[in-house]
Amino acid sequence: MDLPEILNRLQLSGETDAPSPSLLPGLPVAKVLSQIQELLQDEKTSKTKEDVLQDTMRLFESADSQWLFSNCCHSEGSDLGKVYVDFTGVLVQYAALPHCETESEELSESWCSIIPGKACTVAGVLLRLVRRLGAANVVLPCSSTADPVRSLLCKLLPPVFVFCAAHMQGLPWTNVQSELAARELLAASVQTAGCETLTELLCGKSSDDDDEGILGAVLELLKPEMKKETWKLNQATKHVFSWTLIQPAAALRQFNRAHVLYHALFNHLYTPEAHLIQAVLPCLLDLLSVLEKPPQKAGDPRKATRYDEVLRLVLTHMEMEHKIPLRRVYARNIPPFIERLGIVIVRHLKRLERVIVGYLEVYDGPEEVARLYTLQALENTIQHAWPRMASRLDVLVKSLLRLIYDVSTDCSPTPQAVREDLLQRAVHCLILLHHCCDQELRTALAGVHRTCPVTRVLECIEKVQQDTQ
Repeated sequence: MDLPEILNRLQLSGETDAPSPSLLPGLPVAKVLSQIQELLQDEKTSKTKEDVLQDTMRLFESADSQWLFSNCCHSEGSDLGKVYVDFTGVLVQYAALPHCETESEELSESWCSIIPGKACTVAGVLLRLVRRLGAANVVLPCSSTADPVRSLLCKLLPPVFVFCAAHMQGLPWTNVQSELAARELLAASVQTAGCETLTELLCGKSSDDDDEGILGAVLELLKPEMKKETWKLNQATKHVFSWTLIQPAAALRQFNRAHVLYHALFNHLYTPEAHLIQAVLPCLLDLLSVLEKPPQKAGDPRKATRYDEVLRLVLTHMEMEHKIPLRRVYARNIPPFIERLGIVIVRHLKRLERVIVGYLEVYDGPEEVARLYTLQALENTIQHAWPRMASRLDVLVKSLLRLIYDVSTDCSPTPQAVREDLLQRAVHCLILLHHCCDQELRTALAGVHRTCPVTRVLECIEKVQQDTQ
């Protein structure tokens, strides 16, 4: 299929007809791209958007490089770069998630089934465009074209990267096909940019001071959607931001970019909005892996780090927090921090113990999210800080026994599966405490049979005692 036929299928009109792709058609590429944008944005067009995109793929496969990119050489084509950037933005928007008012507003099944197909098609169009840009540096005869074409590529790569990151992470709006398409597009982008790795694409080549990579441009693209007023609107943004942070550690350290991001995220910890806290804490954990050495491997374990700064503030807020949604979010994010801190969690045991005991006392709804994650936090704490558990055994055992009794006797609408999960985790915590403090735990449990008539409680204690034997 030659170029005039493709243009005809797209229902575009030119001033003259061209007999072959080797001759420039009367319709400039800028006008073609603008009209394709209009077709993609027009709900009344007679062609389906999928048909338009399929024809656009053929356009980038068949059109001559001179026609596609040569105007980049000339002053009259100075706006062509903007046309391509706008065109790429419309493509990305076609496969974007619908805006949501809150993070808890989940995508409907219909959207989750529609988006992967759209993403595959958009990835196909962008893949062909990126490859043609890469070939244009070699094919075009005009030597002055190479730099303008590369400049155009650099403008397109940041939105292409953001698109790939949003559709390749195994999220609810992706499937195997869309993830593979996004990964193929990202790999082609790395190759076309002349880079060997994704990190090099983001950070630039260390040997070339003029090549800083695309990280700064990517962060600028994400910045408008990461503000307090807008972060809820696009569910993909936080995943893209978090995934990007862990790829280019060296570039984030350079020019104190990581420090700027850290302070911006840290300040958000003072917000009372549960959905914002849920977005910020995982990002902070990823960012801390860039800023700090792993705490358990630090040369001087007594030296406080930003891990301690964040956890200290979070535990302070947890201790005072009474709103159930916020308690759930805090409880969900504490276990990863404990895992990351390792043995260094001993610095925070006094406050952490108060938080664990306080959260285990409060019923937080049928799903018991806060109490389940609090038990996970306790498990992690015992495993990492077991030498310090003996002095806290009485408080922890009383709290766990109270929880077992409450769950075994309450009349709440909690599903049976959730009750069993709570009981099993509580029993596991007691078993872990047994491995730390064998004789002390036997003594603490000795009087339970004489004072508690509840069968389910006694069964749980029996499991612990069987392990101790």
